[in-house]
Amino acid sequence: MDLDTHEKANQIVRTEIFADLSALVLAMASEGDEEAQELTYGVLDYESAAKEAGWALSDNVDTFDDVWVHDERSNQYSDARRLCDAEGIEAHEREVFEHWSVSSWLASQLEKHGEKIARDWYGHHVWARTTTGQSISIDAVIEDVVRAVARGE
Repeated sequence: MDLDTHEKANQIVRTEIFADLSALVLAMASEGDEEAQELTYGVLDYESAAKEAGWALSDNVDTFDDVWVHDERSNQYSDARRLCDAEGIEAHEREVFEHWSVSSWLASQLEKHGEKIARDWYGHHVWARTTTGQSISIDAVIEDVVRAVARGE
């Protein structure tokens, strides 16, 4: 990660992530709170499954949108979930390790990148984080958000 991306990722963490709610979510899930239980379930990862099956994102020169393409197939798909459904590719499941209260803006950005978000869970937007043991600022999805914002997305 270059220095500029790293600084912007750190800024996002400082300003858009508010609190670690992991213990609260787990406690509420054990008490039967259905939304908390949902937050503890794994996240389906269609993109990594598509890449493993030989698909890749490519710029569509006609529409300037990213599309999923395969060297051996003529089909193109606008998103990984549709691709996996149509091609019979089973999504990977990523385990949820942590739960963080995040701003509405960051929740929207994370959703665009396939992350699990609970909106307005007891007044919080909760991100079900699928990585652990490292600074949030170096999570691949945070780097992806920084790049998307830089591109104006």
